[in-house]
Amino acid sequence: MKNFYTLLLLAISSIAIAQPTFNSSNFFTIGTTFNYQDITSTSLSPGSAGANQTWNFGSLTSGANPYSNEYISPVGAPGASNYPTATVVAKVGTAPNFSYAYYTNSSASAQINGIWTNAGGNTLAIVYSNPQTVINYPLTYLSTGSDNFQSMYTTTFSGFTINQYQTGTTSYNADGYGTLITPAGTYTNCLRLKFRQLQVDSTVYVGVPIPPAITYTNITSYSYFTLTNGKLVDRFSMSFDTTDSQGSITYGESANYTTSVSTGILNLSALEISKLDLTPNPATVQTSLTLNGGKVGAANLVITDLTGKVIKKEEIEIVADLKYSINIEALRAGLYLVSISQQDKFWAGQFIKY
Repeated sequence: MKNFYTLLLLAISSIAIAQPTFNSSNFFTIGTTFNYQDITSTSLSPGSAGANQTWNFGSLTSGANPYSNEYISPVGAPGASNYPTATVVAKVGTAPNFSYAYYTNSSASAQINGIWTNAGGNTLAIVYSNPQTVINYPLTYLSTGSDNFQSMYTTTFSGFTINQYQTGTTSYNADGYGTLITPAGTYTNCLRLKFRQLQVDSTVYVGVPIPPAITYTNITSYSYFTLTNGKLVDRFSMSFDTTDSQGSITYGESANYTTSVSTGILNLSALEISKLDLTPNPATVQTSLTLNGGKVGAANLVITDLTGKVIKKEEIEIVADLKYSINIEALRAGLYLVSISQQDKFWAGQFIKY
């Protein structure tokens, strides 16, 4: 916050907007679902940068088709074997055409490892040989960062093998904080991030003597983040892009806002949490969980620390009145989250390691 040198300004500071700071523990959590709505308005403007701003997008016109973004465990997710270090996956789209973006969240940064998709019935795994750092921690007003990324993937079309190469640079600048107004509501303590991505895509037809098709993309976007139950929520985003494909230049702009958020573990009621009991708790060597009400069959178990780092993940078999022992002797002292997911069911609990 600013330093105020008079009694009058000190009084004003008591109602001034707090400067938000985000850390790795605030990153998107397994079990969280965001519901979005597109904006149909054109000639968008991101508003001013700086401290204690008010960004008012409340009068923008909404589109007709809502969509969602769900954060799930890497365990059992499609294409997960391509991204062994991932800690959380963003599942985007509508059935049956989903895309899965694999992230690794650590105490220092959040990185994207690649994207797996089955859009149009065609399976495609994009693996970043040089992962893309999205943000570094701590993230607060005037934070900046930049990173290079690189990937290559292969597809087939009409009997031809096609190699797609992608390189680029991404950067961000937390250039403002203040109050955000969208068609869904008003949000204080909002941090705005300005992202810039320069990307080059080269398409090579293997064995075909034609020059590579090269596309240059320049994207500038703005995202307005708040915290809900201690977790990041992208309340509003807008993007402006310029694409040069073989000399043909196109321009585009888009925007969306979050209509509602379900924050998984952090949103569970006391009754729901009681479905996954851990005893003893606190514990030093071993704790055991009890789960009632699950369907007989496979389920995914994930243990994470408060930074989002996955400590343990495995597929387990649900039986009636499941009891499962967890050896925690090698863990550091602290608080850990445990979740079990099975189709449309989700259980969660926590334990303290002494």
